[in-house]
Amino acid sequence: MSDFVFDLQRFASAGGEGSSAPASGGQEGLPAVDTVLGGEGGPAADASNSGAGNNNPGANETGTAAAPENYDFSSALQDVFGEGAELDTDVSGKFTDILHGLNATQEQAAAAAKFGMEYARSTAQAVAEQIREQDRQEVIGWGEAARKELGGKFDETVTQACTTRNYLEQKIPGFTAMLNQTGAGNHIAMIKAMAMMASLVGEDTGHNGDGAAGSGRSMYDHTDFSKY
Repeated sequence: MSDFVFDLQRFASAGGEGSSAPASGGQEGLPAVDTVLGGEGGPAADASNSGAGNNNPGANETGTAAAPENYDFSSALQDVFGEGAELDTDVSGKFTDILHGLNATQEQAAAAAKFGMEYARSTAQAVAEQIREQDRQEVIGWGEAARKELGGKFDETVTQACTTRNYLEQKIPGFTAMLNQTGAGNHIAMIKAMAMMASLVGEDTGHNGDGAAGSGRSMYDHTDFSKY
């Protein structure tokens, strides 16, 4: 390898006879460099950020997947509400318009629909539970009001009412369950009415609620209808 010799004359005589052509940078002796501000029309376009050359036939001008004309919410609907669930047509149409405005893809639409359905379901369950609790408190209030109104005759009246209840339960299975399910068994009107009928039911041992078999006679065996 030969020794490098720095020859100042070679640089001083740049542009003279035998020298190379001036660089395109505009200043003699300096190499041309494509600078940020030196290009035509600003920075070079980045193909990765433009729609040009995008190989996705479903992509729009931004390079993202285009929104479909119609969205399929059936999968989200079944995941949340189970097989056979149907989405209201009017609600589906309005939701589709919103998604089109956002240029949402099918995947984005399905995810948004599932979230909305789960939120609606949890809200409905919370409201239903609140209503059940309000009803339960109302029934408890009926019982407290009945006890207050009957005062010292509460136990006696309830015992008489239960005689009628037991009789009706024998004749109509599920009658007692109905009193509890509806809360009617706590209402003062029901308690008084059942207690009033106890005298008719208790006129014959076959009609009381003690589990004895009925006599097979009329409910009003001891009533003399000739007096009426």
